[in-house]
Amino acid sequence: MGYGYRRKTCGYCRKDHAILDCEKLQTDAAEAEQKLKEWNTKYKLLAEKAILYSEAYKYEREKDAEGNSYYVYYKRDKERIQRQVNYRFHTEYEWDYDSMPDQLTNGDFCEIEKHRYTTERSIRRTIEKNKEVRAKASARAKKACSYCRQSGHTVRTCSQVKKDEMLHRKVHMISSYKYAKALSRFGVWTGAMVTGKSTMPKMATVAHLPTNPLLVPSNVETSYSRQPDGEYRRSSAKEVCKKAGISVEDLYDFLYLKSAFEGGLRFHSVGEQEGYYSGSNYRISGMAEVCFKTDTVKPEQIDEGGMLYKSSATLDHIYSRISARYNKPNQKERYGSNEINICRHIDDGYSSRYDLYEKKKRKEETWNKMANFVKENKDILNKIKKLNV
Repeated sequence: MGYGYRRKTCGYCRKDHAILDCEKLQTDAAEAEQKLKEWNTKYKLLAEKAILYSEAYKYEREKDAEGNSYYVYYKRDKERIQRQVNYRFHTEYEWDYDSMPDQLTNGDFCEIEKHRYTTERSIRRTIEKNKEVRAKASARAKKACSYCRQSGHTVRTCSQVKKDEMLHRKVHMISSYKYAKALSRFGVWTGAMVTGKSTMPKMATVAHLPTNPLLVPSNVETSYSRQPDGEYRRSSAKEVCKKAGISVEDLYDFLYLKSAFEGGLRFHSVGEQEGYYSGSNYRISGMAEVCFKTDTVKPEQIDEGGMLYKSSATLDHIYSRISARYNKPNQKERYGSNEINICRHIDDGYSSRYDLYEKKKRKEETWNKMANFVKENKDILNKIKKLNV
């Protein structure tokens, strides 16, 4: 098995499983409870004997007649053992030098020495550790979902996951339609031609387009600004459009076109090899002029005297290309498909990024905004069904 991030190592026995599933811990805890009951009568004496023998004997390596090595433990002198006993026990400890064998085999010594590190504290620690782990295992048995934090099921069987996936898909469909509507209206897609004095003609083979959905709520407003009466307040979309002499539909098309440009809409030069990092990539990152009567736009990068010849790409075609870039949200990813953009202010077209998840848990606020967006644009879902895609 590889050592990837999905590998689990038990914090108790260090084997390949979670500590909540460790059988050795449960077995050792059961033995520890029995040892604790017999501590003063049996295991304390065995531990003291193990400490005594570990200081009283030293091993030597010997060979048998066939040349095989083995260890033999020989008893040290009495004075040295007494000094070590006084150091180890810090109290008077009764022991009999003459009753101890002069030598021990490796097997006999290991059988005695295995109790050397057995203490009352270590026994209690094993018992407490098992109680702590069993409590966590019991809580895990309730199977609280890591996605919606509700008990009784896991993320694999969570019905909310499927509902959210469907909701996210609808949001992307609506956003793609609005992008396609704005781009087809102003002719900014494959087939558009950009000309200028200092730049060669550019044929708009789209190399890059923002893929995160953009949400423009129906109640979107401007930022706080000073009104003619001297008060500072926000203005609604209808008020702004009435003052500018455009329709609300014009405003929405402008916001989606602006988002496409500022998100890094890139084109390829005529006859040049395609590639995102190609030196022939031509980026339009802003709009210098927009005319809603003639449905034309002049990008900022075009020189004086240059112009953009509109593409004849249809809404159906552009929508099919944008919607094909859909990526299903993934709790394990931190960026990309786990974000949406929501337009906050009309006057600057500023949009904020909202995360779909926080530590794998769904963010209620974001999903509620997406649900409201879909509810406000049900008519667009019906229009999408009629597209020839």
